[in-house]
Amino acid sequence: MAAERGIRLQGRERTISLVREFAARPEKGGLPRNRPSPIVVFTGGRGNGKSALLKELADRMDQQIPHASIDCEQAGHTTTSELLSGLTFELNLQRGRYRRLTFPRFWVGHIAISEKLKSTDPDSACRQIEGTLRRHGRSDQLRTFLESNAPVNVQFSGDGANSVQAQNINGPVIFYGGSRGRVQDARRRREGVLKGLSRPWRRLDLEGGRRWYGHQGRGLRHDSGHVLVNLNRIAGSHDVDDQREADVLLWEAFLADLRENFGRWKAASWSLNCVILFDNADSPRGRRFQEGLIEARRRHPAQPDPLTVVATSRSSVDTPVFVERASYADHLERDRDVYPVMLPDLTKHDVVAMLEGLDLTWGNPWKLASEVHTFTRGHTGSTRIVLDTLQSSPEPVDLRAVLDTAAGSGTVEDELVRQLLPGLDGVVFDDLVTCSAARDLGQALRMSVDSGLLGSNSRQRSKELFAPDLWVPTESDGPVELRPVLRRLLLRKLADRPETHRANWTGVNEWLRDDRQADEVSELHHRLALGEVGPVTRKMADSLRSKPIREWLVVLEDVTGAPNRLSHGCDPIAEVTALTEWVDPQDVPIAPLARLIASLWLERDPLVTPHRTALLEQIAWEFQEIAPHSGKGHAVLREEAFKYQRRAEQ
Repeated sequence: MAAERGIRLQGRERTISLVREFAARPEKGGLPRNRPSPIVVFTGGRGNGKSALLKELADRMDQQIPHASIDCEQAGHTTTSELLSGLTFELNLQRGRYRRLTFPRFWVGHIAISEKLKSTDPDSACRQIEGTLRRHGRSDQLRTFLESNAPVNVQFSGDGANSVQAQNINGPVIFYGGSRGRVQDARRRREGVLKGLSRPWRRLDLEGGRRWYGHQGRGLRHDSGHVLVNLNRIAGSHDVDDQREADVLLWEAFLADLRENFGRWKAASWSLNCVILFDNADSPRGRRFQEGLIEARRRHPAQPDPLTVVATSRSSVDTPVFVERASYADHLERDRDVYPVMLPDLTKHDVVAMLEGLDLTWGNPWKLASEVHTFTRGHTGSTRIVLDTLQSSPEPVDLRAVLDTAAGSGTVEDELVRQLLPGLDGVVFDDLVTCSAARDLGQALRMSVDSGLLGSNSRQRSKELFAPDLWVPTESDGPVELRPVLRRLLLRKLADRPETHRANWTGVNEWLRDDRQADEVSELHHRLALGEVGPVTRKMADSLRSKPIREWLVVLEDVTGAPNRLSHGCDPIAEVTALTEWVDPQDVPIAPLARLIASLWLERDPLVTPHRTALLEQIAWEFQEIAPHSGKGHAVLREEAFKYQRRAEQ
């Protein structure tokens, strides 16, 4: 993961402040109060820094507020009972200035589930569980039971990772933010929690916990013993509905315990909720944990709890909110159990800050950051890999050389693809290479159905091919596109296909060019990808005077964003000359417009780095040349010329 590398990632302050906003307990009558809280889910594809964010949050909260971190993918077959058992300890281990938290209701349920009933008779089973609870009321037996469920094997995790982890004896993996020096401290705190919970004067109120199962905080009139017997049965059942009901009841008990802890007078200064950090919440285990929590909260709508859950997921059922627009107030308007937030990519300034931390002895940090950001579009993991490669280079190197640098069993380019597409089926990978030529998801879907260019089994594999963590919205109301850095890498694979391949560069772009449902901009985009500079120039010349100039510039940007498969083996100005040799240099505005389109097309390619300044100057000059032929757009085009000239001078 990107977070496990050497340089600290940038650009997470807004995200961290958002978590604090959701964790805040606003005051009422001079005291902090609970308020309804959703599960805040940060979404994004592989390698975009989701796990790094959770580790950063854990570091910020360390010894400040009760918190715990669970990786749902590593949790394996962990049950909800085992998960919550681990959380009761972690919230105490990481409680900071907060007093010890007790969970008598949950532990009564957990003890009942752990009991091996000797009789199927409900009354006999009830007496057995009640006897076990009485025995656990003694400090020695309670200590033994708690210790068997406490996290053990606390150890340092990973080479260079800023965390340690503990493996619960029953399965949950708990991560502690911190350094190797805190391992012994974690062990001491674990021992302190065990002693504190089992001392006679601080003993868990198991009898009060048992009684809760009779009313469950909802005014029910059940026999608590029979409820616990039934909990034992459904928790061990193979029926999915039974297991779900057991999960919900345990979450209800857990949340009731938290509400009681935060309702005591000693909690008058607790201005922030407990926080649980769920990584990979879209895994089967993660979804089960979330479903249980959501249903438990729905059963107590008038009793908000002091728990903030922050999760990460590669996808979301609901459309995620961009982090700049996310807030607790926005959540209230949406009124959902889950509040998905799109984790932002790194900005150019973030990449500059990361570059400055490398202490490179060569290159202009701003220009280098601009090139890296243009290539990765701020994708966290890809940016980290490219910067690590630059750091290891003793002399200036361009991005094409970076991609060809040896890394592991292949190249940096191979490593980037592996990070973004781990374990992807070979047929799906080939089809994804084909779909990389599409401008957006709509085009790719049409091509998968109508073109005949994709693999024979592509429809069965469409879930993988069009996975939401691969195809992302470019902005809040923009089209859904293949993740930019992934698209650039796959387009290189498409360009390398031989002409004999049924889905080669020419064939794919010709189909997209002739797509009947595509608009004129899409047609011109794919014409340029095919190298048809002449037809594109004439179309753009026709609309130069007739279309409002700012609309014309938007079209120009979309069209010249087309990919290319040029070799870039020579000076890009010479390439511009070769691409426009068909035009009479005296034919104005066709000649300068052709050179402008060819120059912009090359400049938009992030791998054209050695001579970018010359291209920018050429673009500035050609904008000046066509400005007099644009009618009322003369001043706007001159401003475009100045913009590119300023970039050339940076």
